[in-house]
Amino acid sequence: MTQADVSAQALKVLGSCEEAEVWMQTPALALDNQRPADLLTTEEGIKQVSEHLTRLEYGVYC
Repeated sequence: MTQADVSAQALKVLGSCEEAEVWMQTPALALDNQRPADLLTTEEGIKQVSEHLTRLEYGVYC
């Protein structure tokens, strides 16, 4: 998975480019209060953000 894949996933899950961009720049409790965009610099970070988006998509928050 690449940064572009995660961006496309965020768009799909959140419904608009604007919402996806805001979400990427907002610290997330589930990501140790890190901004999703900051995690996209490593393979592990990309995986964490993608998994978090999947949980959001299916309503699994814990």
